[in-house]
Amino acid sequence: MYSNELELSCRIGKKKNVEAFFDGEGEIFRNLTNLSDDFISIIGREEEIQWMCQRLLCRFKPNILLVGESGVGKTALVEGLAKFAKQSNNDKVNNLQFIEFSAGSLIAGTSYRGDFEKKIINLMNHLAINKTHVIFIDEAHALSMTGDVHGGGVDALNLLKPFLTSGIIKCILATTPKELRSLASDKAFMRRFGVLELQSLTKQNMCDALRKKGNYLSKIHEVEIKDIFYLFVEENYINCNFGLDSALDFIDEVLAALAFDKTQNIYQLMQTSYTKFLNTQRFLNELELRL
Repeated sequence: MYSNELELSCRIGKKKNVEAFFDGEGEIFRNLTNLSDDFISIIGREEEIQWMCQRLLCRFKPNILLVGESGVGKTALVEGLAKFAKQSNNDKVNNLQFIEFSAGSLIAGTSYRGDFEKKIINLMNHLAINKTHVIFIDEAHALSMTGDVHGGGVDALNLLKPFLTSGIIKCILATTPKELRSLASDKAFMRRFGVLELQSLTKQNMCDALRKKGNYLSKIHEVEIKDIFYLFVEENYINCNFGLDSALDFIDEVLAALAFDKTQNIYQLMQTSYTKFLNTQRFLNELELRL
């Protein structure tokens, strides 16, 4: 039904790091399954992961659309799903291989009409042959703007539709509620997905995840973290609704500074980094008002 004439000599899984592959075109992907040993088990998303596993095992339309605000943890959820699948005792789940592409990597190198279409069809043919591979694309709304390089091109949504309906490929897309409109306008495309609206974690789950990932960063930077450090982050980031993502960025930045120069005062670094964060937030809010 689908062309096999292409030599699909993909090297998925042979290298741990990000690599370019596929028909010499140079797309960039991450094999999340191979990298999953480096991921931290996700906290507070057990129901979502169970539902996603069930959806991916569906015979028809085993496709998922994740919808959530920036920083809510869409990519982290898929990474957690890849780790869960690799450790699962269910053979069908355990066999799944999660491959992350960026929308930009699909567009790159398609300067002539037909290049983009060829690249998408090549990828779909690969997935049709390797049925255990699950493709994950973040910023999925960009797909509705791809393909029309010189005018008159076919966007990725229309190219994907025939493959998504029959269960030949398994696909996870992610976008924000604001950007969902560009996808939702195509109802035929939306019918091919199970939609999972991702809400923010509870504050308790955020605090638990913060300490778990903070301990991981502590080992990476070889810097010891005391409880007062976590209390500061919880009070100023989690309780103030700045989110887990910003809190982890703060921890990473402070520990990286200490790893660079261990003679620095950690409490002074904490205050400097937090003040810089607040100034950045204020600047961004003012900029948004001007626009």
